[in-house]
Amino acid sequence: MIIVRSPLRITLGGGGTDLPSYARQFGGCCLTAAIDQYVYVAAIRPVLTSMHGLAHITGGGIAGNLVRVLEQAPECEAVIDASSWTWPTLFRVIADGGEVSLAEMRDVFNLGVGMVAVLPPDAVQAARAAATSAGVATWVCGEIRRGSHRVLFAD
Repeated sequence: MIIVRSPLRITLGGGGTDLPSYARQFGGCCLTAAIDQYVYVAAIRPVLTSMHGLAHITGGGIAGNLVRVLEQAPECEAVIDASSWTWPTLFRVIADGGEVSLAEMRDVFNLGVGMVAVLPPDAVQAARAAATSAGVATWVCGEIRRGSHRVLFAD
């Protein structure tokens, strides 16, 4: 399995909201973040036929989106190595500032993961090379194994 860095366009405050004035009135600050957006077509097309599935990680987090790929193989589970990537700073700010639990962060946010590709082991190298040539960072984030149709985090 490989994972690619997320597109992230999040604005907290600004953007027509009244949060900047709220922050001035009651103290605090507003945070704005933008990270360049990826288009995955060039990274995926060369190896699409070797993939077992793709999960676009949006609302619902990694588990909520990756479990849909497992519907094709209900006797399998995905085990995610949470130490295989570093969260973008914005997610640390949200977790710490909002006192949001790790479980809730994983359930709600993509945590910097934009797309998960499920591949046979012998296709990983070619998929990573295709993504690299398209300018998309990748890393191996876990494995699919026999199990009970779920996504687990190995911490």
